[in-house]
Amino acid sequence: PVRVQSGAGEALEQVSGASEVRGVVEVVETSITAMSETLDDVLSFASIEEGAFHLHVEAFDVGDLVAHAVATHAPTAAAQGVALRGIVDERLKSLLEGDARRLGACVSNFVSNALKFSPPDAPEVTVRAALVRTEQRDGRRTHVVRVSVRDRGVGIAPRDQSRLFQAFSQIRPGELQQGRGSGLGLAISREIVTLHGGEIGLVSEVGQGSEFFFVVPLPCAPASTPAPPPRALDALAP
Repeated sequence: PVRVQSGAGEALEQVSGASEVRGVVEVVETSITAMSETLDDVLSFASIEEGAFHLHVEAFDVGDLVAHAVATHAPTAAAQGVALRGIVDERLKSLLEGDARRLGACVSNFVSNALKFSPPDAPEVTVRAALVRTEQRDGRRTHVVRVSVRDRGVGIAPRDQSRLFQAFSQIRPGELQQGRGSGLGLAISREIVTLHGGEIGLVSEVGQGSEFFFVVPLPCAPASTPAPPPRALDALAP
């Protein structure tokens, strides 16, 4: 990303039209986002290695996780001609308790990967939150929730699937790859889901696309819990 920004800076000195300037600025913004995500991944992984990675439990709306992920990645999806939509189970209306920021990062990582490896004008990428079951855990009513991201990309060969959640592994390093990340996103997501007492995985078939998912038990927040403020969705929404 730093090399990209340097090259874009040099290009700005040579362009004159407004559309050309806008194009260079978009390249710079994309590279800054990539650099920020890489830095966040490195810092999070360092915390995991040091045993200092902890959850910050709060009440949140699962629907917000889906809406936030869709709003954040909507511009990228639109630029690729890919429809990005979110679906939330109508039974997930009550506030739940968990680390909303980190679970949201998992969903965002799934969506980012789905878009990165979907060909232009792919049919769609779907973000879905579903209630698996409701049960009692430690005397508390708990929703077991499944959150998934489904793409219609090239899919992942079985021989490659087992290493995807290992640190520094890269997803589908082939001709469709639109830039490379840190190789830490899925490893960090696995840690986040494990700390919640859940499981993470994927279902994929070459030529048919992939579905990455996690399933986590989330205690229902007390009825008196005030609704949390929206996570800047108004500012992010297209």
